[in-house]
Amino acid sequence: MIMKEFKGTKGNWQMVFNNYKQEPKKICTGVGIVEKINDSSEYTEFVCNSLLPETDKEYLIQREQIEADMKLIAAAPLMLKTLQHLSAVGGLGFDNHRYIDEAINEAL
Repeated sequence: MIMKEFKGTKGNWQMVFNNYKQEPKKICTGVGIVEKINDSSEYTEFVCNSLLPETDKEYLIQREQIEADMKLIAAAPLMLKTLQHLSAVGGLGFDNHRYIDEAINEAL
């Protein structure tokens, strides 16, 4: 199988949180690459933004789901890299190899 190249945002994807005055003290605003500019500031290149609820109360209710979704998105580059490696070394057996290739093609 010919491997395609990942054309998305390169770098270490991570969940991005903003400080907040009240509970919750931190709100997950998306997934991005955080680059430190100096000791007191940083720049975030967002890969994906959270779709935040209208109110703080709704955020508290949906917080676990929002953060789980962002965690999965942040892990996507590593998962793709792992699948590409498994595909290159022959997968985990014939049937599994087909699913690995399908997942890679879906991602690329």
